[in-house]
Amino acid sequence: MDESNEEVFGDQRLRGAGIGSVVGGLLLGVLSVFLSFEMAATAVLFVGIFGWFVERKEGKVAGSGLGVMAVGGVGLLETTFTLLGIGPLLFAAFAVAAGVLDMTLGKFFAQLRQRHQ
Repeated sequence: MDESNEEVFGDQRLRGAGIGSVVGGLLLGVLSVFLSFEMAATAVLFVGIFGWFVERKEGKVAGSGLGVMAVGGVGLLETTFTLLGIGPLLFAAFAVAAGVLDMTLGKFFAQLRQRHQ
């Protein structure tokens, strides 16, 4: 990964992780209709790991794969230890909402950074 050619800011990473969280939440919601929560979260985790490796190989630093991986990993923790006691669809909705919040905050921070340059 060569970050010397282009400068990457935290707001770009935040938006990328937000996109990944939305994608991971949607994928978890769809898969949990057909699979158990544990199997769906494991599948989302592996999709996120694969996406992260592809991003790293191409030199991208957006963080979408990391967002998907986080949804799968936290979902797997939820199914294993029953931290909150919520179902897969509610968890997927929380992941989508968190992703939208990340994207919104990333946009806000980008505008704030541009004003102060």
